[in-house]
Amino acid sequence: MRKPEDIISEIRYNVNNHGIKDFTFSDETFNSNMTYMERFCTLIEAEGLKVTLGGQGRITRWMTPEVLRKMKQAGFYGINYGLESGSDKVIADMKKGFDAALACRVLRDTHEAGIRAVVNFIVGYPAEDEIAFAETLEFLRQNAKYISAVNTVSHCRINKGS
Repeated sequence: MRKPEDIISEIRYNVNNHGIKDFTFSDETFNSNMTYMERFCTLIEAEGLKVTLGGQGRITRWMTPEVLRKMKQAGFYGINYGLESGSDKVIADMKKGFDAALACRVLRDTHEAGIRAVVNFIVGYPAEDEIAFAETLEFLRQNAKYISAVNTVSHCRINKGS
């Protein structure tokens, strides 16, 4: 992973030389190291860079209200989470590393920090049956107030013999 200082330098260059003020991180591991994330946010603020930031993120227990507030102060406006399902059975089978309760907490905390929580889903995953699909729909109903948008709903299809 690149050093936060290098990324800040690149952001500063683009702001100063090209007038670019909106940056999106297409790296789902960007928030996997909270020490890194906090350092990045601290540097953005210290530089006085008035930018908007967004990107992909993982649902982890380290996405606390404190971290999310710091991200908001640094300019984060949206995080696209690869939730994939609202069913604990499917989430566990995908080895996502979280459960539906943690996803709910992170979505709520993201929303309450003033950051748009966007989610992606996969339907038709091999572990998903009618009950698991219904659990995902119920998860969406219960958490709709925290979700700004559903970005993608992808169909999982595994061909016979593959």
